[in-house]
Amino acid sequence: MNAFDAVVARSGCIFAAGSQIDTVARYDGPESLDACYRALRDRLPALDGAVVELADDAARSLGQLARTVGELVVGLSMLETGQDREAVRRSIPRADWRMRVGGEVVYPIAFASCYPVDSSRYTFGVPGAFLLIQSAASFTRRHSPHEHRIGERARAEIRARHAEHGRAYDLRLTLSPFECHKVIKPLKRGASPIAWW
Repeated sequence: MNAFDAVVARSGCIFAAGSQIDTVARYDGPESLDACYRALRDRLPALDGAVVELADDAARSLGQLARTVGELVVGLSMLETGQDREAVRRSIPRADWRMRVGGEVVYPIAFASCYPVDSSRYTFGVPGAFLLIQSAASFTRRHSPHEHRIGERARAEIRARHAEHGRAYDLRLTLSPFECHKVIKPLKRGASPIAWW
């Protein structure tokens, strides 16, 4: 059992139950970027979600989490696209931005022990920080096979389950067309989106 398994087991997300989610790599800085990319590219197609455990200091604060996730996601995107850092960074804060790994659209979602108990990114006392990467294909395969995206009914159920457990979503961010606003959530609902890129 890895550390993120405890987070998955207690999550209110309907996708978590019965999902094949595995920790595939650890990110300790730029020197581990290539290994993270290869692990994600090679293992994600067989999984519903792949977890990259982040360097120990990433969970210290939201600012440190944003820096670490930004470094990782921008780096992975550079490897995927062949673009330089500035081109990747410019492409992220747009409504049409979607991260890709191995040519597939993926959704990166950060969890960390710096999030409070009322956050949907809370880790239930598990120390550390994690980047869960879910492929769009896994959502459609498991819950919305005819929609080719996460269906609104599935989204509504996820939000309702989190709210039942005191971890309501901030709909302003959740319903935003900007995927970049969903990667790292603010510590409090209603706060401004986190510019991690």
